[in-house]
Amino acid sequence: MVAPDMTGLQAQFSLKRDADYSLALDLSIEPGQTLALLGPNGAGKTTAIAAIAGLLAIDTGQISLSGEILDDPDRDIFVAPEMRHIGVVFQDYLLFPHMTVAANVAFGMEGNGYDRAGARQKAASYLSAVGLDEMARMKPAELSGGQRQRVALARALAAEPALLLLDEPLSALDVTTRASLRRDLSDYLSQFPGPRLLVTHEPSEAFLLADEIVILEDGNVTQAGSADDIRLAPKTDYAADVAGSNLLRGFARDGRVEVGGHVLVIPEADVSGEVLVSFHPSAVAVHTSRPEGSPRNTWATQIERIERHRERARLRLVTPLPLTAEVTTAAVEGLGLDVGSQVWVSVKATELRVEAAV
Repeated sequence: MVAPDMTGLQAQFSLKRDADYSLALDLSIEPGQTLALLGPNGAGKTTAIAAIAGLLAIDTGQISLSGEILDDPDRDIFVAPEMRHIGVVFQDYLLFPHMTVAANVAFGMEGNGYDRAGARQKAASYLSAVGLDEMARMKPAELSGGQRQRVALARALAAEPALLLLDEPLSALDVTTRASLRRDLSDYLSQFPGPRLLVTHEPSEAFLLADEIVILEDGNVTQAGSADDIRLAPKTDYAADVAGSNLLRGFARDGRVEVGGHVLVIPEADVSGEVLVSFHPSAVAVHTSRPEGSPRNTWATQIERIERHRERARLRLVTPLPLTAEVTTAAVEGLGLDVGSQVWVSVKATELRVEAAV
């Protein structure tokens, strides 16, 4: 059944798995948009994926994709998982171990408008797109973790889905592989025309890959907005503590990182090239005058915005680096801070987390 006024993914539903757990979700993803569902373990992210994919039936509400209603208990509508035109990339790949890489990618296309020869030819083009065309005849066990995840992504894309679901796609990878695949994944997502839903517990993945972030806690949506919205004005302790990191991209050389013309001193002298630098807003010390001792990472800036959350306050700082600092509300009052205040800030090099951006 088609509802012509709906586009992309619309998912407004609730379900109860047992007496102690229920999930209520309300999200909308337009074609070409990436939305991240961010939350701690046990928040309900996997349940949400299962419901959208059709592995769990919802109790109330409705799920629709590209105008087609997939699940609506009140109207006795339920579309089987294999008929939903959804591509799913799982954290543990779920590749068929007895099949070659090419056969794994072609699997979802056979019987979906392609004969075996056509499916294999199409699979080859997707393997080439993810840089694995020379490994088509290998078995999954012969590949690295990053290569297996690329195969899983190629398989999901090759089925030409209307929606792409990514369930913790980078969590099973080591740090170096994760950084490399994250950039590639960003490129693949930007080329996928349909809506994309990324499920993760890693704020950096959500901030880097998503256009919008929905925070899920204890089965309920507690906040939604851009990365800056959540960094600056967190509505829960989880959002403040976990999703509050500043994230900068720069070029490292000789123990320093240049970010937009500004230089930060970092603890890793041997790191070089494109890097990501992250640190919590509470690591940014705020002063009304230049601090004594002249810490190396010290500069003058201005407060653009102040948002209060319980006993904490988030300060949005502008040039030379747009950052968020976190102080107590008592400090705001004690220092006489206000929007437009000129301040000095400092960040210890040991507070900076640096990782390769590629």
